[in-house]
Amino acid sequence: MRRMFQVAVEKQKILANPCERVHPPKVPKTEMTLLTWEQSIMLAEAHDERFQS
Repeated sequence: MRRMFQVAVEKQKILANPCERVHPPKVPKTEMTLLTWEQSIMLAEAHDERFQS
């Protein structure tokens, strides 16, 4: 939305970007968790047969 309003300001459709006063919340950084090969096989086998290729 911020970018959309900024374009509107640049094209002189609105006077000011209302999003400029809004600061988004900080998103905490988390480490990505990956499945092992065995876990991915178990996950694939747990699906219904119609979803397996």
